[in-house]
Amino acid sequence: MYYVLVAPTEKACELFYDSVEEGVRAIGIHSASFALKSVYRIFFRFGSPQFILDRAARLFSNYYPEGVLQVSESSSDGCTLQIVKFPESYPILELNIKYWLEGVLELLNKKEKTIEITKAMSRGDSITEYVATWG
Repeated sequence: MYYVLVAPTEKACELFYDSVEEGVRAIGIHSASFALKSVYRIFFRFGSPQFILDRAARLFSNYYPEGVLQVSESSSDGCTLQIVKFPESYPILELNIKYWLEGVLELLNKKEKTIEITKAMSRGDSITEYVATWG
């Protein structure tokens, strides 16, 4: 996984962005737009953020076949997603997923949004947890 995802992302950030965070954010948001805008366009017109993020959690296995992302809590103004299975965890991948989720919320026209990584496998936690809120 390192040579396929982590190293190329690190190199792209080094070459084209001022910081890793800026580069990973741009890559993650673009990835959400690319992956979801065409096939899932109808869902963005009629679906709620909870519905879309539930579908996004299912789509996760297309990106990471050995990983499992699930929605653990959901409400009209936020949700909690957890990666409960992942072969190798790296901080840069956890950030990429965070910004992919931000990209999903941007596609839903959520102007006020926050996504926090509250637990991280890369820091020794048993899961990686994303708490997303929107207004």
